Amino acid sequence: MITASGDTAVADGSDEITNAGNAAALVAFLSGNWGGIGAARSEAEAEKTQEIRTEAEAETAAPIRADAELAVSEPIRSDAENTATTQIRTDAELATETAIRNDAEVATETGIRDDAEALAETTIRDEAEDDAEADVKEEGEAVAEATIRDDATSDLIADIRKQTKTTVLTEYAQSDSLNGVKGMGFVSFTIGTEDTSYFDPATSQTVNVRDALRIDINSMNLDIAADLSMGHNNGVPSQLGSIAVDNLDLSGSSITIFGL
Repeated sequence: MITASGDTAVADGSDEITNAGNAAALVAFLSGNWGGIGAARSEAEAEKTQEIRTEAEAETAAPIRADAELAVSEPIRSDAENTATTQIRTDAELATETAIRNDAEVATETGIRDDAEALAETTIRDEAEDDAEADVKEEGEAVAEATIRDDATSDLIADIRKQTKTTVLTEYAQSDSLNGVKGMGFVSFTIGTEDTSYFDPATSQTVNVRDALRIDINSMNLDIAADLSMGHNNGVPSQLGSIAVDNLDLSGSSITIFGL
């Protein structure tokens, strides 16, 4: 027994026939409805044609859709790539220009600073050299003046030394050859120069002295007597007493004289 409902036909509980057209045609054949067989066949053919058309459209549409998607996506991708490339190139150019400008600014600043430092160093060195030359010239002039003065002083002292002779008058002490000096004491001494020094308490330093006057006493033996007084009393000197030095011998002593 065959039963049909809608698009499904079942024969004696066997597998279902799900195609609507084929199921309807089978039911019509088995029922002896020959007119229904043509209608069912037409419906089956229409369904088959529709399936074929659908499959064909699907097969045709897929490449068309793929081509369309490719045609649409390719310009988009190209535009995106061009945009990205342009942006990368623009960024690279901007970075390069910035780096070049920064390098140029740094080079300019460095050059200006180096020039300024070089100019300052040159100026300082020139000033130092000028000061050094001035100091050297002043010192040279001072040394030359001191040398000239010292030479003149030395020459003068040499002349004085030549003209001054040690005078020994002992031989005349008991002689009548010199009128008015009989029985008097005589002194023998030598005059010369020497370098010496003294301590200055104001500066707590030792001061050197060149060519000081030196007197060497060769022979000097004296007897000294003196009356001492201090002040007056009614016009008369107030006497303190008397002193007497017998045989004061200064022979062999010396005295150095210099001015401050």
